[in-house]
Amino acid sequence: MYFWSGVLKPELEEEPIHYSPEAIEYTQKLRDVSFTEDNLFKIQQDVDYSKGKSGPWYPKSESPILTELVEEGKLPPVAERVGSEPLVLKGVDSIGRYGGTWFQTVGSPHEAEYVGSFFAGASLVRWSPLGYPIVPHIAKRWDSSPDKREWTFYLRRGMKWSDGHPFTANDLLYWWEKEIPLNIPGVATADWMDIGGKTGEITKIDDHTIKFIFPLPYGAFLESLAKFYEICSPQHYLEKYHPVLGDDALIEATMEERWQPSRRSLYASLKLWNNPEQPRTPEDLAVDLSYV
Repeated sequence: MYFWSGVLKPELEEEPIHYSPEAIEYTQKLRDVSFTEDNLFKIQQDVDYSKGKSGPWYPKSESPILTELVEEGKLPPVAERVGSEPLVLKGVDSIGRYGGTWFQTVGSPHEAEYVGSFFAGASLVRWSPLGYPIVPHIAKRWDSSPDKREWTFYLRRGMKWSDGHPFTANDLLYWWEKEIPLNIPGVATADWMDIGGKTGEITKIDDHTIKFIFPLPYGAFLESLAKFYEICSPQHYLEKYHPVLGDDALIEATMEERWQPSRRSLYASLKLWNNPEQPRTPEDLAVDLSYV
């Protein structure tokens, strides 16, 4: 037996709800997603870091659970954890409320990849909710040469990996010079570093400045960066397991412990999202703009 949509209709036992014109107008405004080039919506906020403690962006509160740890001396104050140049975000609806229980984040490894790709990926720049404008993320700002062949990014000072180790330009350079050449499936790719069939290069200016140099103009480079979040790796953790550069004794012992058949498979397994030992780019990088 076949049932075609549109043939059967529900039998309403009650009269439909009639809303006032004011309620309808209010709802329509909430559903309005129109925008203009002069009024693009973004949640990332531009702040003046030189103001320090006097700046309205300076972190003033945190989770009560973390406050208890700070008072017990088990955790540094929130201002120290986020560093001197944190990413500042404005809450879309309101300031969040602590509490409640989150029983499940994702239902499968595939869904976990979506969390990293669309919601929690730490890239140099990222999209705004409506796409444009592209805004700073790990990088606090950038500039480019007039011909769009050279792009310089300035990293946030004070940023740390989840284990507290400083995040620097070395972590991007390690990914580019030590991981990409491995060509391990699922570990790292960089097709977006190619333009016109030619590959660009990455150079370190200092611990907080890195430059991308291309043989041809690359006007859409920001769009490419915003799409990919795996452009850095915790060198201090992964280098000792590197298939070529790593500690032989440690690699062999860890291969046996994790039942891995080769050095390359071990390295790939250590980078998986379900390895809690691998440091991640920290959630404390972002600060809610609590004064709004």
